[in-house]
Amino acid sequence: MDLPKSYADEIYETKQLIKKLKNKPEPAEDSSWEQFKNSLRIIQHSEWELFSLFFINIMLSLDYYILTTMIPLYFSQQQGASDTGAGIVFGVVGIVVGILAIILGPFVNKLGCKQSLIISSGCTFIGYTLLLVTRNLAINLIGVICFLTVGCAMSWSVVELGAKLYTAKEARNTSNSLLMMGNFVSGILAGTAIDFIWTNNSNLNTTYFAIYSTAAIAAGLSLFIAISMRQPIENEEEEEEIAFTRDLYIKKKFWRFSALIGLLILLRSGCFGQLDATFPKYLTRQEGEKAHFGAYLALHSTTMLICTIGFTPLSYQFSSYSLILAGGFIGSISPLFLVIGGSNFYYICFVIVVSAGESLWVPRLLDYTMRIAPKGEEGTYLALCNCPFYFGMIVTGVFSGSLLEVYCPENGENNCEKMWLIIGVCGIMIPFLLVVLRKMLEQPDTEENPYISCVKEGNQNYDKVPIN
Repeated sequence: MDLPKSYADEIYETKQLIKKLKNKPEPAEDSSWEQFKNSLRIIQHSEWELFSLFFINIMLSLDYYILTTMIPLYFSQQQGASDTGAGIVFGVVGIVVGILAIILGPFVNKLGCKQSLIISSGCTFIGYTLLLVTRNLAINLIGVICFLTVGCAMSWSVVELGAKLYTAKEARNTSNSLLMMGNFVSGILAGTAIDFIWTNNSNLNTTYFAIYSTAAIAAGLSLFIAISMRQPIENEEEEEEIAFTRDLYIKKKFWRFSALIGLLILLRSGCFGQLDATFPKYLTRQEGEKAHFGAYLALHSTTMLICTIGFTPLSYQFSSYSLILAGGFIGSISPLFLVIGGSNFYYICFVIVVSAGESLWVPRLLDYTMRIAPKGEEGTYLALCNCPFYFGMIVTGVFSGSLLEVYCPENGENNCEKMWLIIGVCGIMIPFLLVVLRKMLEQPDTEENPYISCVKEGNQNYDKVPIN
């Protein structure tokens, strides 16, 4: 495909500038801070599509935060579902998104960033529009299950892949952190909007209409920007085969990574996901219907934004797996604050600690995935990378709904402290497993035989090969 001369010149000049920055002599001590600053300079001179991608990520992440925060409340208050029923809807959304992410992940490589972003933004816009126009249960479920799930399933994979394609290799750790920071900015926006709308409207119909209108506008902006973007050069010059093939499944790397993701699904559902599914309902039952759970969502995202900036230099000093472990341990102790007491001080401590842990392990999981994913198979690996946020929702939803009904019901006596103790005990077990199983789960730098032993390729002799 012939590129317009202006576009070709722009790409050439940008790449030459980035090349100079990459070849810039480093100081005598190649500190993690110096590497971090140099990566920021490289990103500063990247193509404008990278910054458009960051904006789209904020819009689609805002839609995700609104969806996961409001589902349990919406289906209980507007559709008359029980805590368990609303939790099941929350979980079904997660499992459908997870399945679709794995199925659609390989096609992200084939479709390219622009087309995938258009599909994701368009489906999200349609889904929220259906929630706006009617309170009919069947239509609402269609909007959530058939459209919003597709939008969520594609959004993170394509945004993460686009960030890789638009960013020089030396700056990808920082680019990934900026991507996560965009998610946190969207969380601040979502929490602030929800809190303002929720506390200033007495009519629930008006409240949900205003909240879902905000989400629909964000999806519309994302769609408009996606249509105006240009495809990455790599996608225009290379024809990638869809990676959903036998070769993907007979490699040890794939199954090792899948096992790690399986444990992170349990970590996310047992600990971090409770901030979305359990905490808003818990707060309304402790503080009343005008509880400021949106403000705590904003605090969560603000903490993650600050901590991600502070923790990013650590990624140049410690392995991604080590930082995933550290984040898991920090986050899993957060429910203990709600065991101790139920006041604003303990609410704030819970949110800050769980947010600090999440800001440590989530960006580093993305780094780890980018490092081990073979070329042409990034879509599948990124889909797996996001599974803790999707499949974790089914465990979180059912777990949360059952615990709320038993220990923290809307009416009658409650023992909410015991609920948070159970959540804390379940959550802390997963980081310990990640430590015990580290040698089995962490991808080695080289591997004598990359194939599993039960296939013919696994019985051949191989020299040690790098992970990619």
